[in-house]
Amino acid sequence: MLKKIYTSLLILFVILSLYSIGLTTFTLADAFLLFLFPIYFIDLYRKKTLNIHVPLTLVSFYIILHMLVILFIYNDFEIFMPTMRFVGYLLFFALFVRSYFDLSLGWRLLKITSIISTIFLIVQFFLMNYFNFYLSGFVPGIPLVNNELSLLGDQLYLNNINRPRSFFQEPAHYASFVLVYFCISLFFDFKANKFGLIFIGVGLIVSGSLTGILTAAGLIILRSMITIIKLPKKI
Repeated sequence: MLKKIYTSLLILFVILSLYSIGLTTFTLADAFLLFLFPIYFIDLYRKKTLNIHVPLTLVSFYIILHMLVILFIYNDFEIFMPTMRFVGYLLFFALFVRSYFDLSLGWRLLKITSIISTIFLIVQFFLMNYFNFYLSGFVPGIPLVNNELSLLGDQLYLNNINRPRSFFQEPAHYASFVLVYFCISLFFDFKANKFGLIFIGVGLIVSGSLTGILTAAGLIILRSMITIIKLPKKI
């Protein structure tokens, strides 16, 4: 159960980070992390099987040390909370990923979330461009960290937005998420995921994310070059 929860949290972290818990800028993802951190730590302590990611752990402590130096020299306390939040993310990954991340489950969740978010994005695009209606991808009743996201429907009517974003804050964030699935499928599971690759490619074009489109094109070119190099040379 702990592996399933940890894996699901990592895969859905970007989406969960959009929602607020009503305490300053803390997100729903932060709340899950703070609640689960001691549970996983105690579980590993009892099992005595702490298998940490050493480089990331060292980076985390370096960031803390650097922050303390800045606080001491410049007395800039505005960086404290953002820095500690980022360090918390790194440590949550570094301390527990090797013990609790289920690679098989993670891959399935990444694939399902990428496909569903792309379907929703295409539906959004169709409704926005043909019916002038914005279908929100955010869960109703849960406050958003950025209140402007709740006004996207009004902005559509004012012609201030014309690109769908699925369940994400920006079209670029959607592109960044699905490109992970796109890249893994392209290089490691191409034959089994041809339809998924084409579908995600359509989603990237519909999203209008230039960075996402160019990255996907670059990955395809790289994959083609590797395939050509591996072809047996004819004498």
